[in-house]
Amino acid sequence: MQQLKSKKEIDSLFESGFTQKSGDLVLRYFIKETHTDFFVGVAVSKTKFRRAVDRNRIKRQLRAALSKVNKDSFFLGVGMLIFSGNSLPYFQKLDADCKTLFKKINHKEEI
Repeated sequence: MQQLKSKKEIDSLFESGFTQKSGDLVLRYFIKETHTDFFVGVAVSKTKFRRAVDRNRIKRQLRAALSKVNKDSFFLGVGMLIFSGNSLPYFQKLDADCKTLFKKINHKEEI
């Protein structure tokens, strides 16, 4: 798992990527077999969380939840994990939603 930095890939992700939801999390992604790893970015809405302290806390929690997900669940490609809730989340909820999200995607790939 590596950090998503490419503006070109982020733009193409939002133009032609797939969407999967679980609880307060939304994952925009597309699978590219040419990639050697899973590139991921995290985002929190500035309009819902005005204070940077809150946004940064949620982003830290999202990255921690991603690191706890089984590495076999990741796919080769690009993804953007977006928090769409309206209140500050508990880590346990984010962790459970993150694991559920990747299980859904892996189940969808197998079909």
